[in-house]
Amino acid sequence: MPGGLRLEGVPVLSVNTKERLKRGLEILADIQEQVYLMGIPEYPKPKHTPEAIADVDLSAMSNRELEQLLSQYTAWTAYIGTKLAEAEVAVKAADAAMKAVVASLKASLLKDGTPKAEIDAKVRTSPQFIEYDLEYLKLYAMREILDAHNRAYSKSAQAVSRNIELRKLEYEQEQRQNNVSGFKKQWANQHRPAGSMKRPGT
Repeated sequence: MPGGLRLEGVPVLSVNTKERLKRGLEILADIQEQVYLMGIPEYPKPKHTPEAIADVDLSAMSNRELEQLLSQYTAWTAYIGTKLAEAEVAVKAADAAMKAVVASLKASLLKDGTPKAEIDAKVRTSPQFIEYDLEYLKLYAMREILDAHNRAYSKSAQAVSRNIELRKLEYEQEQRQNNVSGFKKQWANQHRPAGSMKRPGT
């Protein structure tokens, strides 16, 4: 269950509102259980939090340090990705609950003889709608924050990965140049004209 939604700690919500939202979250819990039964464990939270890419001088890091940093960024991208998926489900569940509440309120107002032109305004100012809207906004904000973090870690991992690849290319190019230079020297020695070698004392 997403850590940002704790129904027991939201005193502004009525009992009925909590129950409706809780049913939506039960769907998420059921999905998580099904995934677990498939033998797929929950992705563990990484132990180490890497520095922000803007605070790191990649050029000053050793190859091993770059690989460790890439591993950390990749791990956090994967971890936050799972939490983002959970938040997406929670937002959809809250949205479905919101639509059910709106439909119920509209039906009730129509039954009471409220003019159709006034229904939308009355629905949006009703305490029940305001309660759901508040909780939906909390979930939406949580999803957006997770998405921002996920994209930031993903881009950081890509930046480190490109740096590693550039170093590999530079190393391979240097090796090729050394090999070509060595071959030219070897070829020159093997094809040196006879008598071109200097004699001792000359």
